[in-house]
Amino acid sequence: MLKNKFLMLLTILSLPLMFLFQCSTGGYQDWYADEGKEEDLLGGLFSDAENTNDQSAQPVTSGKWDNWYNEGAADRQTPARMTSQDTSAKPGTAGRASDAIAASKYSPEFKVIVVDEQKSIAENHITLLLKSSVHIPEIKNLGWRTLKKARLTAIDGDDVQAISTTVDADANGVIAATIAPAGKDELFSFIPLPRAGIKTARFSLPHDLLSMHTASFSFTAPTNQSYGFQYSYQTFNIESAAKAFAAYIIEPKIRQVQVTIYDAETHFPISGAVVTLDGAAPSPLALLSPYFSNTELLVSAAGAAPHYADSKSQFTSNSDGVLIPCYAPFKYTLRIVHPDYFFIEKGITIDDNTPTLAFYLTRRPENVRLLEKASLTSRAPTK
Repeated sequence: MLKNKFLMLLTILSLPLMFLFQCSTGGYQDWYADEGKEEDLLGGLFSDAENTNDQSAQPVTSGKWDNWYNEGAADRQTPARMTSQDTSAKPGTAGRASDAIAASKYSPEFKVIVVDEQKSIAENHITLLLKSSVHIPEIKNLGWRTLKKARLTAIDGDDVQAISTTVDADANGVIAATIAPAGKDELFSFIPLPRAGIKTARFSLPHDLLSMHTASFSFTAPTNQSYGFQYSYQTFNIESAAKAFAAYIIEPKIRQVQVTIYDAETHFPISGAVVTLDGAAPSPLALLSPYFSNTELLVSAAGAAPHYADSKSQFTSNSDGVLIPCYAPFKYTLRIVHPDYFFIEKGITIDDNTPTLAFYLTRRPENVRLLEKASLTSRAPTK
């Protein structure tokens, strides 16, 4: 009889404890996804006597993060942790979950992965689908869970602008963020040059024209804990690319020709001779125009193209002669003038077989030079 009364009293006393247990754990799972039949996040707080004495139930520790990010993550960072000393978790902002974490001294860890990377060639945009997950190392057998109520709070970087974001995660814990280069002439490296206005299939951008940038994404968990994610990408400047392309097209058509000038009698080199090349060689604008669909870009590229001798180009010799960049193959009319020598005018053909040209000038007699000087003086206007 006494035994039955004791059992009845024990049953009555257990009902309030069960109710208190259910109320304490009911509000936590609304901010993460229950993926699989893993133990309740707060199960460790309300263990019965058998579990408390079980020495095998040790907290899960996490010291390795080899695979917590996928392609696009810039750094292998340890995700943000929140400890019981973190005062950013304000009561009421995340329901009983926030209070439970602060009270239980748990240290949630967060990570972000790129679920999808959508590159728009037409818009010069990248849309990232970012998914946040949470992990509690202290809870046995509790793996990473999707964080359903994450918020994207900021996107920062040295050359990035946010085009659009969804701010709040959807039902699958995914946030969409669209980014673009901030510079007017900056393009993502996946943009083909023909779409940018340069019609070529052979030219590849030099590596020194590619710039690496990093966009930093800041997130807030339902517990008000902040954590971050970094995404790296490459860009190039289209104007710099156009100038590099101009050099790629024109430089193979230029031949550096060494013109040496000697005294016909002594064979000593003559300094101070003026060399003029006359001939309508194709202009850089004419050579580049078939490759550009953007006129502004064409003009910029032609203005920065390598220089070569064109109509009425003049060069002055020294003791080594003069090095002249010539368009090839092409026919020029060359003229050499020096006040102490008779001038020379000759037609020349520049091709791969004309690396050097040598000319010999005949010195004019002294009396001829005096007569010329007197003639110039007599024609000088009077003051």
